[in-house]
Amino acid sequence: MKFWCLDCKKEVEEFSDEYHKCKDAEHDIDSEHMFTPSNEELGIPIKVSTSKHKAPNIERIVKGWFGDTFVESVFIDRVPHLLANVNGEIKYSERFEVDGEIIEPIRKQDSPYKPYEYTKSELDGLINNPPTKESLLERIKVQIDKYIDTTDNNKTIIQVDTFLTYCQDHVNTVHFLYIVGDTESGKSTIGHLLKELGYRIQYQTDLNYAGIYNFYGTKEEACGTIIEDEAQDLGESKEKIRLYKNSYTRGSKQAIVVGKDTANSKHQEYYATFGFKVFIGEQIPNDKGFRERLVILRMNTGFPESNIKRPTPEEEKELESLRKDLLFYKVYNIREQLPQVKTGLTNRDEELFADVIRIASNTKYEEQARKVVKQYTKERQDSIHNSLESKIVQLVLDQSDGNYTIESESFWRYLTTEQDLIPGTLDKESFFSHDFGKITRQKISPLFTDKFQAQREVIQRDKKQITRYAFNPKILRKFVEKYSIELPIDHPLYQDRPTLGDKEDEL
Repeated sequence: MKFWCLDCKKEVEEFSDEYHKCKDAEHDIDSEHMFTPSNEELGIPIKVSTSKHKAPNIERIVKGWFGDTFVESVFIDRVPHLLANVNGEIKYSERFEVDGEIIEPIRKQDSPYKPYEYTKSELDGLINNPPTKESLLERIKVQIDKYIDTTDNNKTIIQVDTFLTYCQDHVNTVHFLYIVGDTESGKSTIGHLLKELGYRIQYQTDLNYAGIYNFYGTKEEACGTIIEDEAQDLGESKEKIRLYKNSYTRGSKQAIVVGKDTANSKHQEYYATFGFKVFIGEQIPNDKGFRERLVILRMNTGFPESNIKRPTPEEEKELESLRKDLLFYKVYNIREQLPQVKTGLTNRDEELFADVIRIASNTKYEEQARKVVKQYTKERQDSIHNSLESKIVQLVLDQSDGNYTIESESFWRYLTTEQDLIPGTLDKESFFSHDFGKITRQKISPLFTDKFQAQREVIQRDKKQITRYAFNPKILRKFVEKYSIELPIDHPLYQDRPTLGDKEDEL
């Protein structure tokens, strides 16, 4: 079939090189004679545009809901299409007109990742025989076993997280995966495998702010997945760390002032930064809030069966086929929520790990997923128990009087010369701990007031100003429980502890 290009002033054959050149250049192709499925054929209340001229407003989208229809940008027989779930049926079209606005898929040059490319026969086969969650998890495991040499627990996290990238529309929080190890430890191998299989992966080193914002955009949440390599220096950028920390919950928005440098043209735009992220580095940034959102995979040198950076043509086909099937599964099952299962998790553990169990539920991998989550939550709780904040709380309890009040000078003397809980050495005005690095008075004071909510006051004694901090025992008790600090059951801190059934405010 031939069509008329209004820009080139000539006929172009369907699916010819000239046709694709015109489409990629956004030429105005006379669509009166192009194949455009009817509303009845699509089964949706969406009007397909048949205009000879471009609509004034064309929005190219990655994915999203439009009315009762969910779409993902793909290529079908080399032509950009929208793959749609319409009332539970899979349909596809090159463009839709919705409320006077033309919706089109993104082009190859619009994305930093390899596009999803199908043939019509491939899609027909998937529609007739859609893949199951268990079969996809099994195929992911096969690829992990081939390319990655690490512990079974690490493999389980990689397996589930690969699938999780396609389930981001169904979760409210995500953990971040941090892969740490020395050079040639195999950490980048995981990143490259995720790039081949994960949902719309942007894989970069030292990703800048503009790259992050442009990747996510302002319209839809979780339009892709970020992998940032060489992330060991990430902690040097406080703004970037803050952006990532705020992006682990659904609804996260980052306000950015855009426009020309004039008072009348500047305005704010809100970028949807929520989404699963992967970081790779030789060290983990020392930011407590950032680390609390991480699942950490520690890698050592291994000897995998194959090299993901140099796959054979047959291996490339296997990877690409699995990637396309994962996206089809997402579109096919977009109306199905993840199963609600009992996880036994609470608070931050639930936020980070509950979806790992939900994804593996009702498959042969559920038991292993629960085992891995149990291990990671224990490691996380141990880390919290051994944190600087936990140690400081214990020292406060050791030093405080019956009213839970401590004096700044006496506490500093106790910390630097008398206690054994935080070993280290005193050098002038700084205490260099073996486990936590440099500790100063300036670091301790805001910890008391901001973190532990102690009341600071200055009194006069013997013509000297004495700084002291008064702690609320109820708040202290909450931190004791949070950090799993062991105290005798008859400790004074528990004297007014609520009876069973009473509920205290969470931290």
